[in-house]
Amino acid sequence: MHRFYYRSSQAGCWVGENDRASLRTSSHSFALKYIMQESITISIPKEIKRALDRERKAKGISRSAVVSDALKKYLALREIAELRQKMIPKARAQGIYSDEDVFARVS
Repeated sequence: MHRFYYRSSQAGCWVGENDRASLRTSSHSFALKYIMQESITISIPKEIKRALDRERKAKGISRSAVVSDALKKYLALREIAELRQKMIPKARAQGIYSDEDVFARVS
């Protein structure tokens, strides 16, 4: 499925391919970003689905958008954690043992 993100000065929303023509002829200024989407199926506990639906409704976005955003954040945090683990031996060799040590060096 091909989807696009429409962003005007007022708000943003996802639109399908059929909606693009009407956006192009609109008098509003906007940015349109082409997004390739993949679909997956996941199983989650009921309480997480309820929380997901509450978040979706509060933000006015789709479940997919909430899950996609959460997954992006999770993967970024995992990458940071992995990099941090790689750097620990190098930091220890320089006498750096805590965040405070890092801040003292860069301040």
